[in-house]
Amino acid sequence: MGSEAASSNRLTQADRSALSERRTLEAAVKLMGERGYERTTLADIGKAAGYSRGLASHQFGSKADLFARVIRWISDKARQELDPVLTGRSGVDALFAFVDAHRRFADQDPVTARALYVLWFQSLISDSPMRNAAIDDLLGHRDRVRRIIEQGIAAGTVRGDVDASAEAIQFCGTLFGLGLQWLIDPTGSRIEDMHRRFKERLE
Repeated sequence: MGSEAASSNRLTQADRSALSERRTLEAAVKLMGERGYERTTLADIGKAAGYSRGLASHQFGSKADLFARVIRWISDKARQELDPVLTGRSGVDALFAFVDAHRRFADQDPVTARALYVLWFQSLISDSPMRNAAIDDLLGHRDRVRRIIEQGIAAGTVRGDVDASAEAIQFCGTLFGLGLQWLIDPTGSRIEDMHRRFKERLE
């Protein structure tokens, strides 16, 4: 116990700030999964994170700003998991890996996956930082898929007449649509079969 306290005391101010932010974001995701967006308050998030009820408000200013940061945080986590999976892959092989990684992310952390979808939809009804964060997240996915397709065209593994931008939009729409259906109806959405069929269509 003493060594833990000593270790905590050795943290720099930047370390403590990063730690408190991470705990706050994790608490926000957990509470929103339990209560929904509307019933999740900044005060309750601060308390659930193990800090004062006013911490979340002090850190982020508003609920919309906090959840905009949650969107970017989840997006960063997903990208960090995707990067090594895509390394050395291109074209259809990379798209297959993208589909599989998305499924693993939802399987391994459904609470976080559900939170992201809830926040995407919440951003539709609010002209707030959440909207900008959701747009950036979606555009980031589209851009990455577009570049994968363009690399496949250059390597000759994807047809040269394919519209990479249009295909990226369709790819993301299908993948995220399947994810949403699985979160709403895990047993009836036949997610494994649908992912297999989706990958077959990419070939």
